[in-house]
Amino acid sequence: MGSEADNTSLDWDATIAIASVACFFVSILANAGGVGGGGVFVPLLMLVVGLSGKWAIPVSNCMILAGAIPATFFNLMKRHPTRDRPLLDTNAALLLIPATLAGTTPGVMLNVLFPEWLVSAMLICLLTYTSTQTFQKGKREWRKEGEIKRKKRMEEETNSAAFVGIGDIGGGGGGGGGGGSKSKSSSGPDAAERGAASSASPSSTAPAPPSPDSPDAVKLAQIIEKEKRVDVKIVAALFLLWCLMFVLAFLRGGKGAAADASPANVTPCVNEYWALVAAPIALGLCASYLAGLYLHADCAERLRVGYAYDAGDLRMETTDGIAKWTLWAFGAGMGSGLLGIGGGMILGPLLLDLGMSPKVSAPITHFAVLFTSSMSVIQFALLGQLLPAHAGCCLTLIGSVMSDKVLKREMAKRGYGASIIVLCLAGIMSLSAATVFVELIISAEDGGLNEGFSRESLCGT
Repeated sequence: MGSEADNTSLDWDATIAIASVACFFVSILANAGGVGGGGVFVPLLMLVVGLSGKWAIPVSNCMILAGAIPATFFNLMKRHPTRDRPLLDTNAALLLIPATLAGTTPGVMLNVLFPEWLVSAMLICLLTYTSTQTFQKGKREWRKEGEIKRKKRMEEETNSAAFVGIGDIGGGGGGGGGGGSKSKSSSGPDAAERGAASSASPSSTAPAPPSPDSPDAVKLAQIIEKEKRVDVKIVAALFLLWCLMFVLAFLRGGKGAAADASPANVTPCVNEYWALVAAPIALGLCASYLAGLYLHADCAERLRVGYAYDAGDLRMETTDGIAKWTLWAFGAGMGSGLLGIGGGMILGPLLLDLGMSPKVSAPITHFAVLFTSSMSVIQFALLGQLLPAHAGCCLTLIGSVMSDKVLKREMAKRGYGASIIVLCLAGIMSLSAATVFVELIISAEDGGLNEGFSRESLCGT
């Protein structure tokens, strides 16, 4: 693994150009397959460019940020598949993003503090876990796509047989009667069964709607009208929270190329410094917990006035899991700073645990990653762990655009599903884990395991 001197003196050469192009194609696959690219970016930067894990992780956050910007922009313009409202669920974002922002602070600091071998070992564990999860996701998607194709093929065969049967009956009144009977039967029991299947969702068990003239009906109409647009107040509140955490990080300052002293003259690792470290953590955790209580009250109000939730919507009917979900989101933020992932691979299972559908959860993940990766990048820069020469390999922004506008469209046009791409990414992650493991073994033979915790990198003493 590269030394710190090697990592801080890299120039733009063929190696970095190759890594940039490779990350560009990885970002296309990652966005199309619905998985994050952080699990591939870090080992790619380590193996191709020669960056050590501790220096590859800040660059990975830069790349994740570059990919999250266009992904969020496109998601803001998309509409929900079954309801007249935006695809992005700002209520879920309000619950998760504050805690993930809080997690970036200890994540970044632990990355700076931990020895290289420990970061690499944790990265191997993460890659092994994520490759397994991604492979399982790919298998599920493969089966689902196969089932859809099988049903489509059966429907085509049924329609073809029915068409041949009508032709055999003959023309004239008999043909017309046959056609009328066919039309009637196709819109009868089969259509009723399809309608019943499509309505088998949590919304079918919602309370009966209130009478049109009641106050509850007016409140229900206001809720439905409000959700047709992105909730600007929630987005503004999250941006304000991000700005406040940025100010706290800036006042804390850092050590290294980007900031040798705190603007508030706070010495690293003294009481005032740790207070500025604890403040954003407490702020984010409290904000997420309070958001959970607010969403619980909002859910109770919606159910009271007869609001019909869609399948896959966030329904905070109890407060039992708020603390668990807050800590889970906090762990996603720590993963962003410590191991160079965007947090999406941790938030994804959390959103499914909340009962949300994958189509709705993916935009929330991109939106959350935009906040966490940007905060991680800023804190790495303040600690001198991110250099402009490294941050420049951000072709992932273009890759994200290509994924949304070109690859997804071509896949849909040709009838290909995302399962092939997801399985390919799982294979790449598995290979990356094995390669980083070999690198760790070589480093151990060279005495790399003798490296201890780097308190001076954090405190300067």
